[in-house]
Amino acid sequence: MKNKKIILPIVIGLVIVAGAAAYFGGSQNLQGYLKLSSSSTTRSTTTDTSDTTGTTMTTTSSTSVSEEPVKLDDSTRAISYQNAVKSANLTSSVLAPSSGVSLTPVAPRHQGGAEIKKAEPLSQFLGSASGRPNGQYTITKGYISTVDLRYPTDQNGIYVLDCSVAPQNQAQVAAVRNGNVSYPGLENGHMLYAFQAPSSTTDISIAFNAPSSVSNYTTVGYFYGCELNKME
Repeated sequence: MKNKKIILPIVIGLVIVAGAAAYFGGSQNLQGYLKLSSSSTTRSTTTDTSDTTGTTMTTTSSTSVSEEPVKLDDSTRAISYQNAVKSANLTSSVLAPSSGVSLTPVAPRHQGGAEIKKAEPLSQFLGSASGRPNGQYTITKGYISTVDLRYPTDQNGIYVLDCSVAPQNQAQVAAVRNGNVSYPGLENGHMLYAFQAPSSTTDISIAFNAPSSVSNYTTVGYFYGCELNKME
């Protein structure tokens, strides 16, 4: 009986130690899988609008945090949007932006039907905080590195998409629509893409394109959100 009393605590102790080892070993293996597996990265990029604010998901320890570009003031916004429309050769008329529809990492869906469909490969999501009130997606280099948007639009309406971004590691930011790739350039961290909507729904991808010399899973940009403005 005495031997049984001595053996039982030893067995329980061994079970606890084995369980702890399996847990921590499993966590390390899971982190490695998320970092290296493209399939797991794709799953982590699907936007979940149920509860994202304040959530952090990190798959690489080297990811840094940058500050969100300052919103353009009204006068600069009006002039810059008009210049974007003219540069795209959409119209020579003077148009002014209406109130826009915003999509951000912390608010990826709009009641009017606009949404961030997905972001990939996404290595980190950060919620609202000082310096990044709209949250942040950290995009890494993969086969494609995009944030995919969908907006309700008026057919033949003229729009300017204003995206707050911060490309990294020689990446260039492009707008991809209907297979056409455009590099509008950046103005104080804002990519201004003007287009004429072909239908009642417009899908646009914001792509972070880095040179082939940049290794996969390297950070190629930070995404803070886009605002679509109809020009009238």
